[in-house]
Amino acid sequence: MQWLDALCGQTDRHAENYLIDMSGGTPTVMGIDNDFSFGKNRKDPTTPKSSALGLPPIIDRATFTKLTSMDWNALAVSLADELDQEEIAAAKDRFDAVQRKLDELDQAGMVVDSWDDTVDVNGEAKTVTEVLMAPRNFETYFQREAEYQKFVKASETNRPPITE
Repeated sequence: MQWLDALCGQTDRHAENYLIDMSGGTPTVMGIDNDFSFGKNRKDPTTPKSSALGLPPIIDRATFTKLTSMDWNALAVSLADELDQEEIAAAKDRFDAVQRKLDELDQAGMVVDSWDDTVDVNGEAKTVTEVLMAPRNFETYFQREAEYQKFVKASETNRPPITE
């Protein structure tokens, strides 16, 4: 979802703006409250802004392939009836920035076939989870969600009992 939010210019994705459905075995994530998407002011998705975290330092091959196979001209046609020219120009800037980041990740060996893979980070083998959780000011939704869940659990554990 972080890659999609980068393309769409979503700046309001926080812990209350997505749902995780675990009922089917494989978790399904769905973004809600998307009214801050596709504006004209968010042109560079690589830097944090508001609740937008920038772009992750690693990507799975399936997502990478889908994103790199996107055709800007076809996308621009589909946006033309919904967005004005400034919003489309900002979407193009975001699209180009995402494509550059994907190329950078590919060159750095940060496109993984499986979330169980390890990658080389400065000569040291790291798991995907270690890369996603590395301290970088909550660069990934994965890290932010993990920290949020720790906070929620700690809050529930330390909550005083309700008395009448």
